[in-house]
Amino acid sequence: MITTVITSYNKGPYLADAIRSALDQDYASHEVIVVDDGSTDDTCEVAKAFGDRIRYVRQPNRGQAHARNRGTREARGQFVAFLDGDDRWRPGKLSAQIALFGNNHRLGVVYADCVALRDGRATGLSRGETRGLYRGNVLDRLLVDNVVPFSSTLVRREYLLDVGMFDESVRVADDYDLWLRMARKYEFDYVDEVFLEYRLGIDSIG
Repeated sequence: MITTVITSYNKGPYLADAIRSALDQDYASHEVIVVDDGSTDDTCEVAKAFGDRIRYVRQPNRGQAHARNRGTREARGQFVAFLDGDDRWRPGKLSAQIALFGNNHRLGVVYADCVALRDGRATGLSRGETRGLYRGNVLDRLLVDNVVPFSSTLVRREYLLDVGMFDESVRVADDYDLWLRMARKYEFDYVDEVFLEYRLGIDSIG
């Protein structure tokens, strides 16, 4: 099973788009958890409108690392996909990624290419075109630049727990910190296709 963890802090205007993009994935064994990190907007109402198609978890505002860890702990899947509440996926993402894991037990993270959203529309070159995509032992590359788009990742949950999940003392770039720890023990791979559309602007946490 794959668990998609969507985290939101006041992402109400975009959250329905994110949830729909997760629910529309064609991978059959899949659950969606929305972790509301103490939002003061309509995040709760937006999430609850999806009924029992998702699991809604609300917590006091503790920061995005804590929200991501909460979702990881709640997950029933052997794999966890992360999606920020203001981003969205294209169809087929999870199926393409899970196929890469196969019997490679050294593989911990599979990510995908992405493009930015401006005013709700994809724009510009993809991340892969501008910064490259890397597989295998990626630690040396990660020490130079965080080339792994967070909301594009599918992670083996066992390995995520093994490295201690997200460091809640890291207030900025907690994903980058996690990838560095993962890369010291496990391999990375990627799907060379744009499956993530992420928002740019002052409201984005991605």
